[in-house]
Amino acid sequence: MSMHVLYGVICEGAREQENGRLDLKGVFHQLLAPGFPASQEAMTLVINLEWDQGEFGEVEFEIHLMGPDHQPVFRIQASTDVVRDGGAPPQTRIIIPLEDVFFPLPGVYEFEVSASQTKCRTARLHLIEKTVAQHETGEGSLR
Repeated sequence: MSMHVLYGVICEGAREQENGRLDLKGVFHQLLAPGFPASQEAMTLVINLEWDQGEFGEVEFEIHLMGPDHQPVFRIQASTDVVRDGGAPPQTRIIIPLEDVFFPLPGVYEFEVSASQTKCRTARLHLIEKTVAQHETGEGSLR
């Protein structure tokens, strides 16, 4: 089995249109925190997976948020029904609203998708400790 991540995005919200296109709102890749541990009240993870042409049927996969220490912060287990339609390779679009996401350390976080023997990392997020100047602007702030 082989899986590829076509894209991975962290944003404020996402919705699929009737024509299959995707609308993303407020895409971001960094958050400022007054200290650690920190938490983000709400964010949405969007990942689009592409499967090899020979892949079909129910496929189980996991998504881990990996911390800067390369340890998982949390895990999501799910499955998808991979359907071949004779055109482009089968795809799975994942839209996951997340609430109260915990970030124990400053640094780079990544989402890791794994299915069978394949692992792919995507959607990097930089958690930065806020300076006094950044505190005044309130940009990308966490609790």
